[in-house]
Amino acid sequence: MLDTRHSTAILTTFVVGTLSMGANVAEATFHLMQIEQVMGGVNGDLTAQAIQLRMRDLGQHLVSQGRLIAWNAAGASPVLLIDIPSDLTGPSATGDRILIATASFASKTTPSAVPDFVMSAIPTSYLAAGSLTFEDDFGIVLWRVSWGGTGYTGSNTGDLTNDSNGNFGPPFAGPLPSQRCLALQFQGAANAPSTSNNADYAVTSGATVWAKYHGASYTISLCAPAVSAWGLVVMMLMLLTAATLLIGCRRSVEFGSAA
Repeated sequence: MLDTRHSTAILTTFVVGTLSMGANVAEATFHLMQIEQVMGGVNGDLTAQAIQLRMRDLGQHLVSQGRLIAWNAAGASPVLLIDIPSDLTGPSATGDRILIATASFASKTTPSAVPDFVMSAIPTSYLAAGSLTFEDDFGIVLWRVSWGGTGYTGSNTGDLTNDSNGNFGPPFAGPLPSQRCLALQFQGAANAPSTSNNADYAVTSGATVWAKYHGASYTISLCAPAVSAWGLVVMMLMLLTAATLLIGCRRSVEFGSAA
């Protein structure tokens, strides 16, 4: 007759082992992932957008169960940007990137970008303040980046997989970059977890570089010059001065012709 204590020990070992194996399988699929870069437009073209994911560990290429969703300033009105249609071909390593972009993004880079997956655009009204989540198909938020500072009033929460307390906030203080060649970029290492969006993210200092999985890198071809508020005032004064001089010259010519 089998000892009850012995059979209980065997059952416990089996259950724990099975759960442990399940956890390891889950972690070796697509869960350990950062949203490394995101931009809401290129030089004011809001149809040209890109998102770059970066793997926090090896074996994170089975992304067909992942999706990207954009949220408005209140953390509402979710828009599915992409339900990733297929896995990537392995093997994958820590730091490997995945490029997801709109169709028109290709024309903005050198060479022309060939993203791993094509997405729909983040709505224009979400660019001043909003949130982007990388989720599994059951809606578990694996990574979140929010922007707009106090203008974003929605949720900052997510799963504990990539953030130790499940709170990705407070949001990044500014809007999602869209008027030049810049992106909102995660500043941590490839294996780093999230702490808070306002500490983890910064706007790039120059033209951004984007990389696809096991493939080429792409650089934004042209970058519109940055114009400060003072710069706009000076430009307006220069235009007004030029217009005044042009009108004066025309009047002088007309007066001379009449004489």
